[in-house]
Amino acid sequence: ARLVSYSELWQYGASSGPWHTGQSYIFVDLTIEVGDDGDAGPPADDDAAAGTVAAAVAVVTLPAPLTHGELRKLGSPCASEAPRDALGPTHFLPQSPQGRLGNATTSVVVDVGADVVDIRQTGGTYVVVEACGRDSRYLRRVDGTIRFHNPYGELPALYFGFLPFAAFRVVGFAAIVLWFAAVLLQHRQYLVGLHWSILGVSVLAAI
Repeated sequence: ARLVSYSELWQYGASSGPWHTGQSYIFVDLTIEVGDDGDAGPPADDDAAAGTVAAAVAVVTLPAPLTHGELRKLGSPCASEAPRDALGPTHFLPQSPQGRLGNATTSVVVDVGADVVDIRQTGGTYVVVEACGRDSRYLRRVDGTIRFHNPYGELPALYFGFLPFAAFRVVGFAAIVLWFAAVLLQHRQYLVGLHWSILGVSVLAAI
């Protein structure tokens, strides 16, 4: 692929997450291998532009997550082209050091230095990676770290809405365990080992 994206689909902007205020950011530290599909043949020695290889990375926030097949709506990091409907400014990371393909070189590894991008708008947030150069360039491998951090922590924003249900479940389960323990205490003279085992498993499940 010439262009790929990484996302948790939805991310809260700084100090805008429900119930919490804090910093929202994306940490990016990537090593990118860019290759050439070879259809156009090796670049001539005097064709510096054709042989030049680089990779570009951008962080984009959109009003809503994209659906399948809408990757081109993320713009072009190589051309510093932001999406038309982007929320706030698109952050373009400094382009990687350029390498050069030749007759004996089929791919070039470029490094995108570590960077922290503050997220100020709530929406569908994407890290977009693009291979730069002529059309036959493609991303052979992308390694490294991309970490999404919401104002309340590392939990993806899509799952934040489940927290109230999870809290209700824990409280309800704890109430049942306490009731069961009280019943066991009340009838302790009739208990067998199985009852204590059930209580122990219930406590572990509640934790």
